[in-house]
Amino acid sequence: MLEVGAGGLVLAFEPDVTNYRLLETNTTALDNVRLFNKALGNEAGEMSFARDETNRGDHRLSLTRTGDSAEVVRGDDVIDCMAQVVKIDTQGAEAMVVGGLMQTLARSRSDLSMIIEFWPQALEQLGSTAGELLDQLETLQLNFWIIDHEGEQLVTATGDQLRALAETIMAPETGGFMNIFATSIEGEIAVS
Repeated sequence: MLEVGAGGLVLAFEPDVTNYRLLETNTTALDNVRLFNKALGNEAGEMSFARDETNRGDHRLSLTRTGDSAEVVRGDDVIDCMAQVVKIDTQGAEAMVVGGLMQTLARSRSDLSMIIEFWPQALEQLGSTAGELLDQLETLQLNFWIIDHEGEQLVTATGDQLRALAETIMAPETGGFMNIFATSIEGEIAVS
């Protein structure tokens, strides 16, 4: 489990009002949490926002007009500190989020770990590709692992191996996805 020390800070971005209120309620006693009722992206502005009423964790930015919208900010414009742990699970907006965080991530690279949803179909629905996301992450010179939830382990992977998976068993038409761990940590990582 990760713990935030006394000097640590948690920044949470949630564009859905109901989920944001839950975050407020659940973090009200925590002094080291800053909440933003916004989405992260590579350009500031507004974007269509699709809500899934049966799965509150499956809301997403959309290129199709939905009637709802979310305010989008670039992480580099609002984050003024180093990032040690970054989790991005944005239902296909991962490349947009990373694109808007590149300065923060590069500045933090020496001690950076990221957990990122890797879902080629959803990335394509937002005008990106798995390859584009991997290209962004590779510019940071991070090491990759596949998070094997069933085997409860991390499996070493290269960018080329992840690209091959994105074109075969995780090709957009399959709907397959996984989480990847990208980090500046060298060598083996213990999972407990």
